[in-house]
Amino acid sequence: MKGFQRGKSVKQRNIEVNKAIKKSSLTKLLHKQKKKRGKKERKSAPAKHAQRKIRYEKMYESGICELASGYYSKSIQFSDVNYQIAPVEDQQAIFQGYCTLLDSCDERTHLTITLKKKRMEQKELEKQLFYKETGERQDIYRRELNEMLRRTMTEGGTNFSKQNLLTFSTQSTDYDQAKHSLTRIEQQLSHSLSEIESSSQTLSGKERLQLLHELIKPNEWFQFNYTDLVYSRLSTKAVVTPASFSFKAKDYIEIGSEYAQVLYLKDYPTKLSDRLILELMDIGEELCISIHIEPVDSEKANQLVQIKKAYMEGDKTTAERKATQKGYDPYSNIPYELTNSIKEAEALLDDLVKTGQKLYFVTFLVYFRSQTKEKLADIAEQVQHVGRKNRCHFNALDYLQDEGFNSVLPLGKNWIEQQRTLTTESTAIFIPFSAQDLNHIDGKYYGKNEMTKNSVRIDRKQLNTPSGMILGSSGSGKGVAKKYEEITTLLKNPEDEVISIDPEDEDTIIGNDFDAQIINIAPNTNTFINLLDISEDLRGEADPVKLKSDFLLTACEALIGGPTGLNSAQRSIIDRVTRLTYFNFQKSSEKSAPTLAEDWFPLLKEQPEKEAQTLALDLELYIDGSLSMFSKPTNVSLNKRFMIYNTKQLGNQLKTFGMMVVLEQVWNRVVRNRDRGITTWIYIDEMQLLLNDPYCENYFFELWSRIRKWGAIATGITQNVETLLLSDKARRMLSNTEFIIMLKQAKSDLDELSSLFNLSYQQQRQLLNPIKGAGLIRAGNAIVPFSNTVDPTTKLYELITTDPVERHRLRQDVSP
Repeated sequence: MKGFQRGKSVKQRNIEVNKAIKKSSLTKLLHKQKKKRGKKERKSAPAKHAQRKIRYEKMYESGICELASGYYSKSIQFSDVNYQIAPVEDQQAIFQGYCTLLDSCDERTHLTITLKKKRMEQKELEKQLFYKETGERQDIYRRELNEMLRRTMTEGGTNFSKQNLLTFSTQSTDYDQAKHSLTRIEQQLSHSLSEIESSSQTLSGKERLQLLHELIKPNEWFQFNYTDLVYSRLSTKAVVTPASFSFKAKDYIEIGSEYAQVLYLKDYPTKLSDRLILELMDIGEELCISIHIEPVDSEKANQLVQIKKAYMEGDKTTAERKATQKGYDPYSNIPYELTNSIKEAEALLDDLVKTGQKLYFVTFLVYFRSQTKEKLADIAEQVQHVGRKNRCHFNALDYLQDEGFNSVLPLGKNWIEQQRTLTTESTAIFIPFSAQDLNHIDGKYYGKNEMTKNSVRIDRKQLNTPSGMILGSSGSGKGVAKKYEEITTLLKNPEDEVISIDPEDEDTIIGNDFDAQIINIAPNTNTFINLLDISEDLRGEADPVKLKSDFLLTACEALIGGPTGLNSAQRSIIDRVTRLTYFNFQKSSEKSAPTLAEDWFPLLKEQPEKEAQTLALDLELYIDGSLSMFSKPTNVSLNKRFMIYNTKQLGNQLKTFGMMVVLEQVWNRVVRNRDRGITTWIYIDEMQLLLNDPYCENYFFELWSRIRKWGAIATGITQNVETLLLSDKARRMLSNTEFIIMLKQAKSDLDELSSLFNLSYQQQRQLLNPIKGAGLIRAGNAIVPFSNTVDPTTKLYELITTDPVERHRLRQDVSP
């Protein structure tokens, strides 16, 4: 510390440092530049009269908006849930949960549900989805994948993002009181949303301004910070106001060079379908739905309904009297509409009194925009067509487009009087939930969502439990799905490593093209893998020798344990010999790992127990005999980025044991890669082979859990779902796995999966007879129907197809 600073308090020193910073030439230069930019922004700011068209006073950085004197609001964004394809009981639970959310608000709270549908920019999608070329030979596959993605985006034209918002407002004397009241409301609404498994996030002032900007000036870049206002001396409205506004036309708005319109829901049927919002959102255009919900005090609600009913009964009495005076049947002269309205009022009063429902004033608005009047009229007709289909009528707000426009904005105030009085359940029929999308930022493309028609984009690394499974019957496209997953992982994550355990020799063709190390494990070959290898990176961890001993016990159980397994004496001897082997190794100067043949087996034969000699005889075939491929030093490279362990030639007797040894090698690789910051992707085909033996099953279950904690991502593949689900441990693995691809299933397997994942009837139909490569995909808590087909004219298709007929055709096409 410098001499002049000694003896000064921390506060004094900080003050002096801040003064020094303010006086520095760099700070002065930045201050001068910001003032200059602020002056420029003032000159280019929209006219004051245009800014006044947007009806709010202040947007605070905290996210609280002051709409008018004493009126404040906040907004939260909430996630969608799979309402439309959920089982009926789940739909009922979601609906009742939404009713609870509405009823949690009293008459002092105004709610606005905003559903904003925005077309995703193709350039942004390409940035997220496209594979970056690296100059490698495999770029041909990146180009093909990119071309397929581009074609999907342009042909479908269906990539929209949906944003769900809940804006709540209340009256308060000042900002501080508003902050307290809005926080309380926010907590109760967020809790209600969480009860129906919808996550929520409070929007900041900047995020709310960006939302307004997207609705008002969607074609302009949003660039704003609250510190900018200090130098420009502008209000936040200058950021979201367009260069020109005009509400002079009868039924549309002019915003700059574009046109916009607000429609309102005028006529409702007595019973409304919950599909209205879903079908509106299915229109292939950008639009915004706003639903204003104003709770009515219970006492006032009863009075309103009784007064309305009394007026109508008065009209009925008058009609009857006039009919009697003219000599007509008094009941024949009563208009049907009046009789029906009285019945509705009686039913409404019954709902309020007997079922405890509340009453709400509801306004339903739809906003859209276009570059031409003709296109605007076309979108309006599409909205009205959906309305007619659901026995509703949407009308333009003639001479009220200004009020309608401000009511659509997610600010929290309704400026129009076109309202409908509805009960809780009638209001909740406008449920904002439809179907989930899987659209992780920078996620990998897995096909098209068959419900929303949007692309399925998943980044497994974002999941809490990224391990996964691919389940499908023979001919379902399971093999293609596995190869697509492997190849796209290699292409998209050039720093990651991929290991494939390939008991059916399906990956060799991929391995040859991607420069993989292919290890063919078979009897009577010169390929050896040392079963006693321990990763250097494991030393220092909790007793790696114990882990190796546990593995050897499991391996011996699989090889010679028989139906009763090893006895306690045999298990003790194996454990002792293993510890002695590594004890001797640690004492020696040897750098290479011990082996079964040279180190472990001689120690076993030295043990005095008779059981040790029996063990030696039983294991001789696998250590010194013709099946000794795991008892000698490893003589193949295990360092390539893509490793394929081909165990097809092992036969049934050794295949399970061989897969276990490979998994032990995989574990060593996972340990090494974790310390290097590398993700290891592991693909285990025919994983049911590891569940046939209880000892193998235990080993596999523990390893599956262990590698997840060490940053690896495992994927099991099987067509034998029934076998898989016979194992309690496999069921636990499946239920705790957050990534699952489910393809075509046999009826018995489908029943089991439906029970495990509570699949709805609609979801089950997706798995009964889909096209190849289609089914359900699960990521986290979301399950969506999807399809993913590869262009059969591409080199990629030649690489991944498993259809023998297709393979034969492709070989003929390339033959001279």
